[in-house]
Parts: sequence; structure tokens; C-alpha cells
Amino acid sequence: MNIAVLGSNGFIGKSLVNYLKTNHKVFPLYRETNLLDFNIVKNFLFKNEITVVINAAAVMKNNFFDVQNNLGIFFNFLNNHDHFIKFIDISSGAAYNKNRNIDNISEERIFEIIPSNFYDYSQNLKIRTCYEIPNAVSLTIFNCFGSNEIDTRLFPSILKNKDVVINNDRYFDYFCVQDFLKVVEYILSNLKIKHLNLVYKNKYKISDVAKKFIKLNNLNKKIIIESESDLNYTGNGDKLNNLNLQLNGLEYGLKNY
Repeated sequence: MNIAVLGSNGFIGKSLVNYLKTNHKVFPLYRETNLLDFNIVKNFLFKNEITVVINAAAVMKNNFFDVQNNLGIFFNFLNNHDHFIKFIDISSGAAYNKNRNIDNISEERIFEIIPSNFYDYSQNLKIRTCYEIPNAVSLTIFNCFGSNEIDTRLFPSILKNKDVVINNDRYFDYFCVQDFLKVVEYILSNLKIKHLNLVYKNKYKISDVAKKFIKLNNLNKKIIIESESDLNYTGNGDKLNNLNLQLNGLEYGLKNY
């Protein structure tokens, strides 16, 4: 396949490019390309005979300008959906409104929720739109982790700091990048899926995941929980689990970080 990967500078985008290029012709796209220009996007798709578009481009800031750009890129490609086989959008669990308690929430409930800020609302809108487009699918990530992620995240901070300080400890879904890539590979050849939460069945607090990471990697670290929160951030993984993809699982991702 000829696959365009939007947001190829980010952790998710880079992981997709490196994984897919072994079996497909991959076209990495960056923000330096004017993806907000509809004609540039249309010409790119025709010139390179793109068969699949994967949208991993998103500035994760809650301001109107960045959200407007995120949606502009999304719709510029989606409006050309009849010229390629599949559009895969990588969305965020924020679509379920991070200002509320998101507790084992199922995909279908996306239609019951109207988020209260710009970024969350834009993610919600993308998922709703993908339901309406025959060849579009939304993969919703709560947290995808891997060895090349930015160093401000949980696991890099555990490795570089003496103590592990956790603010707002709560139930929180982590999903390893190896399993994310396995799901994408499946979606490339399956047209029936419309929306999937990329989460594991078992739910853990951030502190529990940190303890697992420390134990599996034989680290000598102390965990300090400064505060706890009732605003959990977890999705229901039944639809993903029913696909029987033989995912590696959370512990594998933590041990092989």
C-alpha cells in the first residue's frame, strides 16, 4: 500500500513510519508541509496514488488556533476520502471530556458527550465524523507508551529521577506502542471497524503501573503519591478484546520498554 502518515515528527507518527515501511511504501508528512491548503493535499494524494491515510497529527493544546489547525488538516484529507481506501484517525481519550470522570467508558457513549473545552471537543468531533464516512475509522488512545516517547512522561521520569512523584493518582489506561502497531496492521485490512478504544481489560492506578514498571525492570525507586483524583481516565476494551489479536499486553510493554 501507499500510506501517508500525518504527524511523522511525533512519537506515534515516527513509530508508524518505522513499522510500516518494511511492508509498504510510506509517505511521512510533517507540519512544514502546508496541510491546511486543500489543493496541496489533493494534489499530493493524486500524485502519489495514496491508498491509506493515517492521521497522527495533533497539537495537544487547548486553544482555538491549534485546534482549528488540527481540524483543518483532518477535514482536508477526509474530504478526499473517495480517492483512497481507508482513513485512520488517531484520536484521544480526551474526546470523552477529561473534565469529568472517564471510567471504563465504551465507544458508543461518544455520542452522549459534549466536552467543555476546545481540544476535547475537537477530538469528539473527529470521532463522530469518522462514524459518518464509510472508509474512516477512529482509534482512540488514552496513553500510548514506548521507548522513544518524550522525556516528560511517566516512564522516562521514573528512569531519570531518584524518587517517583505522582500527582493526581487515579485509574489511567496505558497501552504499549507494540500493540498499537499490531492494531493498525489489522485495521489496514479490515473495513468493518469504525471506532476502537485502545485499552487493556484490567485497570490500574498510575501508581500501580509505576510499581509494575519498577519491579519488572529491577529499579530501586521510591514512589511518592502527593495527591489523588476522582477523575479517572479509562476506556472499555471489550470491542478490542473481542478481535482476539493476541496483543502483548501491559506487562510486556513495561518490561521491554
